[in-house]
Amino acid sequence: ALTGKTADRNGTELVIRRLHRERAIDVDRVRRELARRYTVIGDGFKVFVNKVQVTSKDRRLRQDCKHSWDVGTLPFGNVVDKGKGWVASGWLGVVDKASQVDRGVDIFARGKAVELDSMFNHKTTHIQFARAYVVGEVHAEFLDAEEDNVSTARTSVQWESEAGSKLQEWGVKALNYVFKQWLDLQQKQ
Repeated sequence: ALTGKTADRNGTELVIRRLHRERAIDVDRVRRELARRYTVIGDGFKVFVNKVQVTSKDRRLRQDCKHSWDVGTLPFGNVVDKGKGWVASGWLGVVDKASQVDRGVDIFARGKAVELDSMFNHKTTHIQFARAYVVGEVHAEFLDAEEDNVSTARTSVQWESEAGSKLQEWGVKALNYVFKQWLDLQQKQ
């Protein structure tokens, strides 16, 4: 229900009442999922859950990684398609503890999530166990530039599109690099 004007000059307040649930809503999870879906949340765009502001710190953080790489420093770089000028930005990392649910790379375009917990449609079982340690955040603005290469539900990349196919090719290469680095780190320990 909209409650009328907010105290802010610009803003919308959304109040949800009379929810019927078996279990209580995990407020921390709501904050985390909102922060993960919209990188535009910050100084100019504020979101509050139960009067507590959602910040970028509610997202998966690079500093929580055991080791991480800026995608621009990968041996093959961050260029997805040189001819089209498509580049990726962001980071990939490995965490200390494996997870079956909180893993994968969050892919963004124009500040909004395109696909969360992605493995770039990677089909291999090569070093399968390493997948449980990989996290990251990749921005691929070209997915939502001239053509919309995002599924209608806005929950996944259209991997069969030209942009999706090129990102998949680059992403699989990036994951294979991180998998190998993870394996090397494990062997050193």
